[in-house]
Amino acid sequence: MAEQKKPSSFFQKYGGRLTTQQIERLLNQISMHPWEREYVKRVFERYHSSVSPHITEEEFKRGLDEMLRNTQDPIERNRIEQIKRKFGL
Repeated sequence: MAEQKKPSSFFQKYGGRLTTQQIERLLNQISMHPWEREYVKRVFERYHSSVSPHITEEEFKRGLDEMLRNTQDPIERNRIEQIKRKFGL
Protein backbone atom coordinates (compact mmCIF):
# COMPACT_ATOMS: atom_id res chain seq x y z
CA MET A 1 0.00 0.00 0.00
CA ALA A 2 1.61 3.22 -1.16
CA GLU A 3 1.81 6.07 1.29
CA GLN A 4 -0.04 9.13 0.07
CA LYS A 5 2.15 12.22 -0.09
CA LYS A 6 0.81 15.25 1.76
CA PRO A 7 0.65 18.53 -0.15
CA SER A 8 3.78 20.55 0.54
CA SER A 9 2.08 23.94 0.59
CA PHE A 10 -1.25 25.43 1.53
CA PHE A 11 -1.74 26.27 -2.14
CA GLN A 12 -1.42 22.64 -3.18
CA LYS A 13 -3.71 21.60 -0.36
CA TYR A 14 -6.43 23.95 -1.64
CA GLY A 15 -6.17 23.29 -5.36
CA GLY A 16 -3.39 25.74 -6.22
CA ARG A 17 -5.09 28.91 -5.02
CA LEU A 18 -6.26 30.61 -1.84
CA THR A 19 -8.80 33.33 -1.13
CA THR A 20 -7.60 36.60 0.33
CA GLN A 21 -9.41 35.67 3.56
CA GLN A 22 -7.43 32.42 3.83
CA ILE A 23 -4.20 34.31 3.20
CA GLU A 24 -5.06 36.95 5.80
CA ARG A 25 -5.89 34.29 8.40
CA LEU A 26 -2.49 32.66 7.89
CA LEU A 27 -0.68 36.01 7.88
CA ASN A 28 -2.36 36.92 11.18
CA GLN A 29 -0.57 33.95 12.74
CA ILE A 30 2.80 35.56 12.00
CA SER A 31 4.14 38.18 14.40
CA MET A 32 4.47 41.41 12.40
CA HIS A 33 4.36 45.14 13.00
CA PRO A 34 1.04 46.71 11.90
CA TRP A 35 2.77 48.58 9.04
CA GLU A 36 4.33 45.31 7.79
CA ARG A 37 0.97 43.54 7.85
CA GLU A 38 -0.67 46.41 5.94
CA TYR A 39 2.14 46.45 3.38
CA VAL A 40 1.90 42.68 2.79
CA LYS A 41 -1.89 42.92 2.38
CA ARG A 42 -1.49 45.80 -0.12
CA VAL A 43 0.95 43.81 -2.24
CA PHE A 44 -1.34 40.78 -2.46
CA GLU A 45 -4.45 42.88 -3.14
CA ARG A 46 -2.93 43.70 -6.53
CA TYR A 47 -3.32 40.07 -7.53
CA HIS A 48 -6.94 39.88 -6.37
CA SER A 49 -9.60 40.65 -8.98
CA SER A 50 -13.36 40.82 -9.00
CA VAL A 51 -13.36 38.06 -11.62
CA SER A 52 -11.46 35.63 -9.38
CA PRO A 53 -11.35 36.08 -5.61
CA HIS A 54 -8.36 33.72 -5.44
CA ILE A 55 -4.61 34.20 -5.53
CA THR A 56 -2.53 31.45 -7.11
CA GLU A 57 0.73 30.13 -5.72
CA GLU A 58 2.57 31.76 -8.65
CA GLU A 59 0.99 35.16 -7.93
CA PHE A 60 1.82 34.77 -4.24
CA LYS A 61 5.47 34.03 -5.05
CA ARG A 62 5.59 37.05 -7.38
CA GLY A 63 4.28 39.19 -4.53
CA LEU A 64 6.99 37.90 -2.20
CA ASP A 65 9.67 38.60 -4.83
CA GLU A 66 8.27 42.09 -5.31
CA MET A 67 8.57 42.71 -1.55
CA LEU A 68 12.20 41.58 -1.60
CA ARG A 69 13.07 43.94 -4.46
CA ASN A 70 11.18 46.99 -3.16
CA THR A 71 13.63 49.55 -1.75
CA GLN A 72 11.00 52.24 -1.11
CA ASP A 73 8.94 50.26 1.40
CA PRO A 74 11.33 47.56 2.60
CA ILE A 75 10.27 44.60 4.67
CA GLU A 76 12.93 42.49 6.35
CA ARG A 77 14.10 39.42 4.48
CA ASN A 78 13.57 37.24 7.56
CA ARG A 79 9.91 38.34 7.68
CA ILE A 80 9.45 37.18 4.09
CA GLU A 81 11.11 33.88 5.00
CA GLN A 82 8.62 33.51 7.88
CA ILE A 83 5.76 34.05 5.43
CA LYS A 84 7.20 31.44 3.04
CA ARG A 85 7.55 28.89 5.84
CA LYS A 86 4.00 29.55 7.08
CA PHE A 87 2.64 28.85 3.59
CA GLY A 88 4.91 25.83 3.06
CA LEU A 89 6.94 27.40 0.25
